[in-house]
Amino acid sequence: MLYLSLTDNSLELLETKKGLIGDEKFVSVSRKLLKEKVVELGLITDSEGLLSAFREALTTAYPKEIKEKQISLVLPGDQVVIKRFAVPLEVKVTPDWIIKEAGKYLPQDISHYESYFKEISGKNGKIILFTALPLSLILSYHHLFSRDKIKINFLSVAPFSVYAFLRQKIAEGETCLYADLDKHERYYLLDYEGPVTVFHKKSTGKLITDLKSALKKLDDEKLKPSRIYLAGEKSLEAKIEELSETLSLPVEKMSQLISDNRMQILPGQTMDKIDTGGVPLFYFDKTFGLINLAKLSDVPNFASDLKLIEERYQKTASAVIPADEVKIPVQPAPETKPMMETVEVTSKEETVVAEEKSVIEKETEKIKEEPLISENIVEYKRSQPGMFLNKFVWFVIALALGLLTVGGFLVVRQKGSISLPFLASPTVTATPTAVPTVTPTPTIDAALKRKDLTVSVLNGTDKSGFARTTADKLEKDGYTLGTVGNAEEDSKETIVRIKESKKNFLPLLFSDLKEEFPTVKTETLPSDDKADAVLILGQ
Repeated sequence: MLYLSLTDNSLELLETKKGLIGDEKFVSVSRKLLKEKVVELGLITDSEGLLSAFREALTTAYPKEIKEKQISLVLPGDQVVIKRFAVPLEVKVTPDWIIKEAGKYLPQDISHYESYFKEISGKNGKIILFTALPLSLILSYHHLFSRDKIKINFLSVAPFSVYAFLRQKIAEGETCLYADLDKHERYYLLDYEGPVTVFHKKSTGKLITDLKSALKKLDDEKLKPSRIYLAGEKSLEAKIEELSETLSLPVEKMSQLISDNRMQILPGQTMDKIDTGGVPLFYFDKTFGLINLAKLSDVPNFASDLKLIEERYQKTASAVIPADEVKIPVQPAPETKPMMETVEVTSKEETVVAEEKSVIEKETEKIKEEPLISENIVEYKRSQPGMFLNKFVWFVIALALGLLTVGGFLVVRQKGSISLPFLASPTVTATPTAVPTVTPTPTIDAALKRKDLTVSVLNGTDKSGFARTTADKLEKDGYTLGTVGNAEEDSKETIVRIKESKKNFLPLLFSDLKEEFPTVKTETLPSDDKADAVLILGQ
């Protein structure tokens, strides 16, 4: 299976393969930076650019090319609607009641969305966790990947993948705030059951100011996190102790959490067994979460029935997207504001209200004719312990019975599965964990000084002056320069050779090189070399 996390800035890919007894292992990893305005707030704005970047990420994967044709995909959370609403004591929860309540928060009628809900038992009664994603957005990615005969088996959004990653870190009754620090900062408030609320805002450039503003917004909604997790490149140099003291809340970096060698994504594969080819692990937090998410049965899968979604979109959309072409933005909603921040709709045109009421009444009549729930909204439930059996146990049973009944066939059917929005056999634990094999990538130490790393730059290409230009850039960043010249032989790829004692500088060096060299291979430099690191520039 190929797990793909997509943001406005990059693609992160992790490929896994299953062994004879169902054990899953990482086999390839890749990261590709996107050009500007290829994806904006989760919407495809340059389909050719995105597809080209995806193809390149497949061919340049480490340690080998990825050829998998089935993917699990997690999109940015900007276009998702996530809302919780209380259930009055006198109300019986039914799909038509949920549709009516959800209509208060959706920019369009619910027929334009793939929607899910989960009923939660709270201290003050029942609560509905409702989530919806536009049909047009789902189909835009489906059509795009279909051009390369790629099938999307599982589709979700970042708030849910982050929840799956942090799930084991959140105790009942607690909430945590995940802050993805970028030009547009994303904030996901999570509790034991899933996302509580999501919102984003433009960065002011001052971390403490931005975090205080986010906490103020939550406080206005009577929400208070128990802990804050900082993600994104801007989090690397954050001073955790100062932030924790100023905000009066525990603050932790996702990069530190991911570097915990006790964590597992796949059984038996801890973080110290991961080899990403030199790409820092913290870039893959949403991809790690996606691996856990795709194996759970209490989360929505927005690609559970793409054929049905296509049929529904044909009926509801004013313009149909051709199956062989993706136009953007494909969002049918006329809204200019991203839908990630779930702002309550307090007033609407009378005609729109009448139209929504009419649609809701039609949906309600349709629901009454059907046994459980409408096609527009699906309940997803928490998996039960006895729902799935360990694959290894099945293998042993099958082998034993096969030896006893030579020439016979054994058919084992799993019972008790819930055919709701998705079905995926989970691993024994959903605890966050790992990717391919070897040296764990250290996180950036805020105390590191670039001048303490002597870097030699060697040109392994036929580009004249390439080494000098790169060396000047590193010197300007603050590094101490060693030898600048030509490599002994041409190199097809860019390589960083670094002494074992200086490997804690790798994430910092990669961060400074990422724009010019998004993919860099790492090797160990002999301890007696005059330089601390040697950068060999490849084709």
